[in-house]
Amino acid sequence: MISFMTLMHHVYLHQAYYMQMFQQIDLPHAREFFMWVTKLSDPAYAIAIIFPVSASINTMLATDVVVAAVVSEWSNTLLKWLLMEHRPFWWVKEYGDSSDIQLLQTSLTCETGPGSPSGHVMGSAAVLYVFLRFFQKLCMGNSDETKPLLGGSKRKSSFGVTLMWIVFVVILILVSLSRIYISAHFPHQCLLGALIGCLFGYVLIEEKGRFSVGNWWKNASRGAMLITAIVFTSISVLAFLIQLALGVDPQWSIRLAFKWCQSPEYIHASTTPLFSLARDAGIMFGLAFASPIDKRARVKFYPVVGVALVIMLVVSIQMLGDFIPTDNVSSFYIGQVILFTTLSFLLIAVVPWIAQLVQTTINAWD
Repeated sequence: MISFMTLMHHVYLHQAYYMQMFQQIDLPHAREFFMWVTKLSDPAYAIAIIFPVSASINTMLATDVVVAAVVSEWSNTLLKWLLMEHRPFWWVKEYGDSSDIQLLQTSLTCETGPGSPSGHVMGSAAVLYVFLRFFQKLCMGNSDETKPLLGGSKRKSSFGVTLMWIVFVVILILVSLSRIYISAHFPHQCLLGALIGCLFGYVLIEEKGRFSVGNWWKNASRGAMLITAIVFTSISVLAFLIQLALGVDPQWSIRLAFKWCQSPEYIHASTTPLFSLARDAGIMFGLAFASPIDKRARVKFYPVVGVALVIMLVVSIQMLGDFIPTDNVSSFYIGQVILFTTLSFLLIAVVPWIAQLVQTTINAWD
């Protein structure tokens, strides 16, 4: 009877072989295109770019985006620690037992966390689902706030929704192919990430039913959200300590990344599991201090005012980030938690308040 480890070895080996064939296909500008796709689908981009841009336009959209991004990234990190799967770029060197398989490495290949499920695909699926539902509501209309974007025609609205689903699937496929092309993930890891990401997007955003998760966190009190943030952070720390207690090095994947990455310059601290958890904890505490979220989302303001405020805020936060010490691990991660707590609180609570105040002042002058 074949063992599980032997079975996974054959699964990895066959997938690595077909990945090599895919990388050798003569596609014009394939390397540049897939690197561009994988860079834009980085979970860090959802927090650093998509979240602030959304906050300058619509507070509820911004909170949906950041909750989907943070919860999916946090869950992804814990699942990676649990499953402990390898990434292709180091597996073929360490365990492949086959010198004829040579996988491509790029400046974006050498991520340091375990391989499954794919964080890029999982995060992209969750965040894309947020925008899918947002634009779907615009097309279909919202009786409380908006008229149908396509003039109320059922045929046009149905076509628009179908088109958005097609775009959703195509983007997920491209993100998955980009991760496979640069040897960051095996195909099954991308598929698992897509399935879990879609599930998280649905559970976190949909507001159907009185006891839905989406309804809960949008209306939860500051105290309830603070408890949630503490629980999330405690689970992260506990997962780390449990691995140590079981004799498992939580940093095992980092060692393999450094061992088999072609250039140390390709490895970045922002790809480590601990950095992701610190960022997620900070965002969660920021959301807690800004709660109740539904109250913040009802604040209306001119987007042009929001954009100006967000640009000034993000630039200021980035400048403050440069002062976080990097020579001490504890100080570095604590600094990151404080930085992202401040960022999310300001974007969700302070920006709408100032923007509404400016708008009220302008209207009074008129």
